[in-house]
Amino acid sequence: MKSSIAIFLFLILVIPQCVFAQSKKEIRYKQHYMDVNQRFYNNGQYSPLMKWNRDIKYTVAGNMDSYWNKRVVKIMDDVQELFPYRITFTSDKEEADLVIFLGNIQAYKLHYLSRDIELQEGSNNWFSFYQDNQNNLNFVSFCVDVESIDIRDFESYLMHRFILKGFGLMGYSDDTDSVFFNDWMPGNDRWSRKDIVALKIHYSEAFKSGMSREQVEDVIRLLPLSL
Repeated sequence: MKSSIAIFLFLILVIPQCVFAQSKKEIRYKQHYMDVNQRFYNNGQYSPLMKWNRDIKYTVAGNMDSYWNKRVVKIMDDVQELFPYRITFTSDKEEADLVIFLGNIQAYKLHYLSRDIELQEGSNNWFSFYQDNQNNLNFVSFCVDVESIDIRDFESYLMHRFILKGFGLMGYSDDTDSVFFNDWMPGNDRWSRKDIVALKIHYSEAFKSGMSREQVEDVIRLLPLSL
């Protein structure tokens, strides 16, 4: 009898603490998603939510593509686990929806940009996207100029960050463990747990392309998370 009472009292004390801790964790993960899900403009406005709404094909291009091929395939396999549509590799650069260009940025500009861009020394990387009138993504390309980067972890940071941007997570984070932090830091060359959850949230059925900031806030507030 005493044993039963002790267990009962233990549960009364512990369960609320666990629920509270889980609630705090949910709040942190939801806030991280709100930080990284939409582009923030200088005028204080946010872009509509952008997502893919179909199967996509990706390719790896550039003069350094062979070195990175296997690594990119592994990263995209990880994305596939959280993405509701099919992701396939194609060697045909013309049919790709997502182009991952690894190499000289001048070659990238020549093949994948319809406008000239000004580059700063040391920042020879570029991300470009197009969406339809429903704010569904329909083409993404980015360049990591691995020729000009001599830090392997920085290359990995850019790769992981741009791939998540390529799936619609366009914002920034103050979390130095996240690839959405505005610079490479030791330890953020891979997705953090919060980055992975952000992608999972983004492709839940609750969120639709074109949603405004206010609509996203209303949904995320009530969305249950399984962390």
